[in-house]
Amino acid sequence: MKARFSTRIAALVASAGLVAGLGACSSNDDSATSAGKSEDTIKVVTSTKVWADVADAVTDDEKVAIDPIIASNDIDPHSYEPAAADMEKVEDADILVAGGGHYDAWLTSSLRDSTDKVIISALPQEEGHNHDHDHEGHDHEHDHDHEGHDDEHDHDHEGHEHHHDGEANEHVWYDTDAVEETAEQLAEALTKLGAKADTKAVDKEIKDIEEAKSKLKAAKVAQVHPLADDILKDTKIKDITPKGYRQSTLNESEPSASDVNEMLKLIESGELDYLIDAPQTHDQVSQRLVEAAKAKGVKIVDVFESPSTDQSFFDLYKQTLSDMESA
Repeated sequence: MKARFSTRIAALVASAGLVAGLGACSSNDDSATSAGKSEDTIKVVTSTKVWADVADAVTDDEKVAIDPIIASNDIDPHSYEPAAADMEKVEDADILVAGGGHYDAWLTSSLRDSTDKVIISALPQEEGHNHDHDHEGHDHEHDHDHEGHDDEHDHDHEGHEHHHDGEANEHVWYDTDAVEETAEQLAEALTKLGAKADTKAVDKEIKDIEEAKSKLKAAKVAQVHPLADDILKDTKIKDITPKGYRQSTLNESEPSASDVNEMLKLIESGELDYLIDAPQTHDQVSQRLVEAAKAKGVKIVDVFESPSTDQSFFDLYKQTLSDMESA
């Protein structure tokens, strides 16, 4: 990780009404702070360390300072409430990078009419839980303007439905196509601002990830939280999470007692090769399911919303694939 990186946040791309893509990274709080003192510094702020790591792979230009709002894996981004200091960073940023949807809408919700920032987002940004994807100044460019990515995040992503039962899955950073597209748009935005940037490092990381995914053995799994959809796509792994339970968690609502019982029955059936857990989003229900799996002898594979402070997103992705392969 380069010393330019600091600590937290992601975004959408909209500079003077121009919507682009995604990216961002971070590294050392002190170096990022000192870099921020220069008027020539290009400040990239991302919602999470995921996008900060992507940005860090896109550029090593010393005049670029990358600062994630959520910089570790000990916070649940779903329920994160930015502090005043976080929003000061947002206001001071040149480029914002986010995953999109409701997931990290807090990053850009107050800047929708801004004309002095580039906002890059893998998915259309949403306010609250509004899922109509009707955003002024963001006419679905991300879905229609990129060859090979036509409407990929809402409808026909080849070989994978990015949403289920009418609900989009906003854990888009595990979608390698979305990561590459975000990196491309961030590199373009940085280049326009006078920084050196390209996607070579990101492309190599994604190639390694796709190669590792292709080697994953067949398995039947269930997810405590629907975080791994894009990790599982185009693999031999079958997600057999009960529909009702899955839909509740996808909607970020508490599963009903009957839905939880269906998950418990599945765990007890012996049909699962392993259970995919999401430690950052633990609650009483998920803890109960994990404990039931352990009691039954079902293996657990942890998947995180964001990497730890001492691990890059790309290394986290590859480690997750390794854990699945050995489960």
